[in-house]
Amino acid sequence: MSYSKLRKEFTNRSFASTENTETGIGDYLRADYALLQGHYEAFDARAFDNQSWAVPLLSAGLGVGIKESSLGLLFSTALASMCLWSLEAS
Repeated sequence: MSYSKLRKEFTNRSFASTENTETGIGDYLRADYALLQGHYEAFDARAFDNQSWAVPLLSAGLGVGIKESSLGLLFSTALASMCLWSLEAS
């Protein structure tokens, strides 16, 4: 289910409206949801920024390792690539 469908479903639920409650808890739920969504989006932006820097640097490491015939640099770059890949997969 896409994000927009989930968001519409959440905002259309009866507990998210203030008509059914005296204290207006729906407004608090909407505000909490918006706050959490902002945190998730900020985290995703940072993760994407880290990945956008890591890919060219790791590619450069592989290129230098091949050019200089350095097995240590090749293995360390490959290890860093695998770590980045496993973190992204989890």
